[in-house]
Amino acid sequence: MKSIRYLFLGVVLLLLSFLFIYSWGGSSVVDVSIPNEQWTVDDITVQIDSDHEKEIVRLVSKSIQGKRLYLRFSAVSRGKCWVDVYFPNGEEYFQALYVHPGNIITRGSYFGECNGGYMIPIMICLFFLIVLAGLIPEYVRGTKENYYQYQNVKNLGLIIYITALLTMQIPLLMAYGGIQAAIILLMRSVEVISYVLLPFFFIVSILVTISNIVLMKKEGRSIYNMLGCFLGIAICAGILFPRILSELLQRSSVIDVHNEQGIYLYIEIFVENAISVIVFYLDCILAATIILAFRAAKNVPSFNQSYILILGCQIKPDGSVTNLLKGRADRAIEFAAMQKEKTGKPIVFVPSGGQGEDEVTSEAQAIKNYLLSQGIAEKDILVEDQSTDTKENFAFSMDKIEKAGGSREDAIAFSTTNYHVFRSGILASMQGIKAEGIGSKTKSYFWVNAFIREFIATLYTERKTHIRVILGLTLIVMVMAVILFANAVL
Repeated sequence: MKSIRYLFLGVVLLLLSFLFIYSWGGSSVVDVSIPNEQWTVDDITVQIDSDHEKEIVRLVSKSIQGKRLYLRFSAVSRGKCWVDVYFPNGEEYFQALYVHPGNIITRGSYFGECNGGYMIPIMICLFFLIVLAGLIPEYVRGTKENYYQYQNVKNLGLIIYITALLTMQIPLLMAYGGIQAAIILLMRSVEVISYVLLPFFFIVSILVTISNIVLMKKEGRSIYNMLGCFLGIAICAGILFPRILSELLQRSSVIDVHNEQGIYLYIEIFVENAISVIVFYLDCILAATIILAFRAAKNVPSFNQSYILILGCQIKPDGSVTNLLKGRADRAIEFAAMQKEKTGKPIVFVPSGGQGEDEVTSEAQAIKNYLLSQGIAEKDILVEDQSTDTKENFAFSMDKIEKAGGSREDAIAFSTTNYHVFRSGILASMQGIKAEGIGSKTKSYFWVNAFIREFIATLYTERKTHIRVILGLTLIVMVMAVILFANAVL
């Protein structure tokens, strides 16, 4: 629904631009540099040629200001003509003029400069500002109402995306050169931003690769322990691929991309820019995911919790907790002590996790045994030992809480590893469970790869939403490529 509103807004602003152009575009000024400023207007010959017998434009006035000759034309009828300027020293200047429906004159090309045309980049910037004015409050409101939702990731990613585009557009507002130039500027904006960020991504890729090497040495080789390396390579390759493709096609003798009126050039433009747009969008979603996940990992729940879930994970062969699971339990114990000190309110621990095929006991039982060893009374422990994943951790734990006399209205917290807090909160929220997360620390070499795994998981879960956005962006790039092609052949 919001996308329809933004589409309607874009159409309205576009119509306002065309209305402004219609009001001012019936005349056009061609300005030419004069080789000799001693010449007068009578020394310079201006001739208008066209392929038709009918008059296309009419010269209204010509004047000299400093070293520039200004020729003002008014539209007479639709068509194309050429303005030929002859100087006394034999030098010549040529300019193409197009008269469109509504007697709008463009200079240089079919979608070239026209009077009032500077409203187009202004409206583009205004569109970005209005969209940001809607997205930012929605994002702030969304994080306050429910921090754990995918909508926050999408909104923050789009805010980063649009802010970057707007930053590139504003400084060049006065350099308007027609619809064609505005389209090229939009396309180049993403390309320039990507190249500017390439050194950063390259350095990050190296650091992530080093982190993955350490991770594999500590935890063993597996495809999951190389995700960070793969993602870093994919980002750099995505940024560089359009440039590499361009270089290959420039040298190709099979596909001709040198003909400015040939279709292959504009297919190349579409493919290169579509890839750049998609890669940059995914970069922004990655940045948004990391920002929100990092904030979630640093969060400390309010000190009014009735229950705290401890999300299970793999236990040791002897049935004791691993360091990762111990960290989650310790964080829950620490929070319970902080709440007791601050408000005096006791809390019930809910260790959650079933028994895997390779485990001697359930993860929940292992956590309970550890809690008992740390002085937690058995009456303050409510075991949930049937769940097999995070989603079931929350669903089954909630059933246990309700059977024990609690309800969904009770304040509930959960403890998990820092990188897992955000997605865990989302999985709880999707089941209508309002829970605040608290994160335990993990080893630095594991943290990077784990966050990337969380990003891939969130991306996959919301794949339909991201596919719709990517298809929309691709369609916009296609329309712009078609306009550039039409500009070349008309």
